[in-house]
Amino acid sequence: MAKCINIATTVAFVAVVFVVSQLSYVREWAAIPALARYNRSWLREQRPECKALKISSSQPRTIAVVGNGPLSDLQRAQVEMSDIVIRFNKLNNRFCGERMDIWVLRFAEHAPLKYHGLEEVAHCKTEEALGMVNSIWFLDGVGEQRQKAIQAIMERWPILLQRYTAHIAQQRMAALFGQLVGPGNPSSGWQGMMLALECASPQTRIHLFGFNWSQRHWARHDMDAEEAYARALHASGRIFIHDPICGGLRACGNCSVVADFNEDGFICANRTYGIGDIEARATANVTL
Repeated sequence: MAKCINIATTVAFVAVVFVVSQLSYVREWAAIPALARYNRSWLREQRPECKALKISSSQPRTIAVVGNGPLSDLQRAQVEMSDIVIRFNKLNNRFCGERMDIWVLRFAEHAPLKYHGLEEVAHCKTEEALGMVNSIWFLDGVGEQRQKAIQAIMERWPILLQRYTAHIAQQRMAALFGQLVGPGNPSSGWQGMMLALECASPQTRIHLFGFNWSQRHWARHDMDAEEAYARALHASGRIFIHDPICGGLRACGNCSVVADFNEDGFICANRTYGIGDIEARATANVTL
């Protein structure tokens, strides 16, 4: 009888150990999604381009991705209020002193020093712009050619040695574009938007300004497809698009978007845009 009791006790003990071990496995498996989320967040923060965001703001609530299209006064004010401001290449619509945390420069064989911007800044001196930024994203360029170009840029503007820089591989962004949009050559603006999406937390609000997606202006890129993709992101609430007040490349017709206001509104190309219309379009769908 005692022997039977011992056997029964042993079996019960083994059963309890087995059940506890299984519960432990259940707890471990239950923890995996949280662990995966942590790992994704950690890996995201380790990417060079994503570190640029953290340098500018440890926990950004808003990111303004500013294309080179026309901006209203109200939109400029909204950009200034953002935690992080990303601008591109020649800074065509940026005035001296306006915010810029990350400057996106794209490789081009015909560009001075092989990267657009820098020697082509529209309104201010390059030194002023470099004094404003925390980080530079160098888009495209490969191998020794890219290294020589960046070295020449660093020698020309030593202040860049004090700035955080990251190289964005053309192959990766082209592959991402092919997967999400279709075949083609992604614009600098699309790449900047996607990098902001990839690097920011889901809670960060990403706002697009100055994106006009005009095919006649940017024939090298499939702007219709890029706009459709951005509009879908806007509809899902992942980004917020602030449309330009007109379809001009950098301004409305031959007019200055900021300077040519009067008591009736904004006059350009013999058409008057009422101040109410301008504010309504500038704040369409969402405000900061």
